[in-house]
Amino acid sequence: MSAHPDGYALLKATIELSASSLPIETKLEKILQCITDGFQSDRSLHLRPEGILKDGFLSRVAEEKKPLWVDEERPFQEEGVLAEERDLLCPAFGCIPLSDEISFQGIFYIGFSKGRTFSSSEIELLLLLAKEIGTTIWNDQLHCVAEDHESRMRQLSTLWELNKALLTTVHFERIVHMTLTAITIGDGLRFNRAMLFLVDEKGHVVKGTMAVGPNSAEEAGKIWSSLS
Repeated sequence: MSAHPDGYALLKATIELSASSLPIETKLEKILQCITDGFQSDRSLHLRPEGILKDGFLSRVAEEKKPLWVDEERPFQEEGVLAEERDLLCPAFGCIPLSDEISFQGIFYIGFSKGRTFSSSEIELLLLLAKEIGTTIWNDQLHCVAEDHESRMRQLSTLWELNKALLTTVHFERIVHMTLTAITIGDGLRFNRAMLFLVDEKGHVVKGTMAVGPNSAEEAGKIWSSLS
């Protein structure tokens, strides 16, 4: 096991991965693998908030917002360990909460199957790496929120344009066609087919009035793929 992991190389690789355009799951997987390789640990994990069970030792780490270091100089007190958490217990491990004043992204865990002692420089490096992991997750969450807002703005813009057009149109079939087209055009509302059915009160039946959409299943698949 390397007693002195290359801190500069680890931080550089982590920051580069964090800034890359890779999907978040791929980013985290590669970052954790870099840490595992750098420290020659048995595993490095991101423990998600939803997987942290109440009344276990992980929940205490999360609540206290303080790292937990277990090694030859700092033995672990096993009180309050849940059965689901026992797989994480090993001769040496660290748990660092990924949290700040406003958010909690889970816990960074690193475990070793052989006894060791974390040096002060290793602890400092792991804290920096954990901070970068938390920032990576938080930035991805913000990006998802921004994309959702952008999608909603496109939908509102589509509806506003439709409303403006309808207010200047009096022909019924023209209004219906414009409405159905607005629902299916581009990625505004993300539908590739729209139909209008009206109730015939005299015949007590529902009649199809108009439909807008692809001409074939193949065309529908292509449209849906471009929107998803």
